[in-house]
Amino acid sequence: MFKSLFINMARLSQCRRTSRVSAQIVKMTARVLIVDDMPLNVALLEARLKAAHFRVDKARSGPECIEKMSQACPDLVLLDVMTPGLKGFEVCRHIKLDPKTSHVPVVMVTALDMAKDRAAGIRAGADDFLTKPVDSVALVARVRSLVRLKMMHDELLLRHRTLRDMGLVGAEETAGGQHNALLAVDDTPRGAERFAKMLPAHTVTHAADAQQAVGWVMVEATDLVLVNLDAQKVDALELCMALQKIPAERRAPVLVFGNPGSREKLIRALEMGVNDFIAEPIDESELRARVRTQIRKKRCADQARSHVQLGLSALVIDHDTGLHNRNFLTRHLANQIQNARDSGSPLILKLVRIDGFADVIDRFGRDAAGRALRCLASRISKNIRASDVAARTDTDTFAIVMPNVDAKVALNTAERLRRVMEKTPVEIAEGTEIGLTVSIGVAALAGPRDDSHTLIQRADMALAQAVRLGSNRVESIAA
Repeated sequence: MFKSLFINMARLSQCRRTSRVSAQIVKMTARVLIVDDMPLNVALLEARLKAAHFRVDKARSGPECIEKMSQACPDLVLLDVMTPGLKGFEVCRHIKLDPKTSHVPVVMVTALDMAKDRAAGIRAGADDFLTKPVDSVALVARVRSLVRLKMMHDELLLRHRTLRDMGLVGAEETAGGQHNALLAVDDTPRGAERFAKMLPAHTVTHAADAQQAVGWVMVEATDLVLVNLDAQKVDALELCMALQKIPAERRAPVLVFGNPGSREKLIRALEMGVNDFIAEPIDESELRARVRTQIRKKRCADQARSHVQLGLSALVIDHDTGLHNRNFLTRHLANQIQNARDSGSPLILKLVRIDGFADVIDRFGRDAAGRALRCLASRISKNIRASDVAARTDTDTFAIVMPNVDAKVALNTAERLRRVMEKTPVEIAEGTEIGLTVSIGVAALAGPRDDSHTLIQRADMALAQAVRLGSNRVESIAA
């Protein structure tokens, strides 16, 4: 049972960096489309996903799936291989070839347990396979991981789109034709030798322990790390965690391999953010397909990140705080609103203002006020997710755009930031600390007539209400 359950675990999208807040936000807002013509199968999957706080939509056939996705993209598709109308592989290929839906992870659900079918599915663009009967823990773990990293990846591409709209970067280029460097982490060199034979088009280097592996990735350009989950002399989970902490520009996707019975290790590795899994005995064609897919995703993410960093160095950064500026926010908020409408997902805008900032300038001078601004910017950055965008919009005011978050969670995170500012003094000069508080206004995207102007206006009204009621408060105003 374990072998059929754990063959071909999740392939995850490359992320810009790991989230700083609880995965509860993802669980509460992500939408999963289940495609299956068997009501019992659908009911079981729906119950398991709703229990984990996912939103669920359903389609009974391949054509219905394609039609639903043309109207509103889900965050993930659970696709039965034997769908009526169009077979699952054909539906998956259609999803991945359409630029509007190609970014959506597809997990194929099948009773098949043959390597050639899995390899064919990967070539069609499938991100993962689930084998029937579907295990609840494995289902939630891989869906949550795929959705979390998809949101991070989507946010990176959305920032690139904003910069492109502003004329600061060009269109994405097709990545390819580059040398591929792989790192195999195993107890003995035999593992690396085996992968070198299976992957003759790549250069495979061997690392015998975690320290050597992390050091290599930090220094050498690495396109993929292969980790033996069952290694006796290497703590694979600690290594996976260490690899995820490497800065995004040096990080490489991680593919773990091992025996199908390594159930608990595999679940924990998924939660840590590994990108893929392949079970022993390894099928050569499947391995090549998975490696090729991971490297292609890394190339695209690297290219988007490079463009974002290039664009951020010109015209869109507030040089006093290091955050984005109002110019970037205006464009980005418009893109996020359009994205939220297309996907049917929530969107939050928060405005954060330092209370009594003019008094700080009068009493301590502009240098001290600048340090106070940088302190608040730093605390904001530490209390948002990778998919959120923070910008300075005025002398004493910051904005935070939060996609895929409902109003209750947004209010809780705003209150947490308010408490952090209230309880922790700010050093404005060497040996001199002062207490600063902030007032926060929260607004949620509402009806179809909402645009950037109305959302900003509503958040500003909530902020004004917080100030009027005595400052050091969080307020929201409904549409």
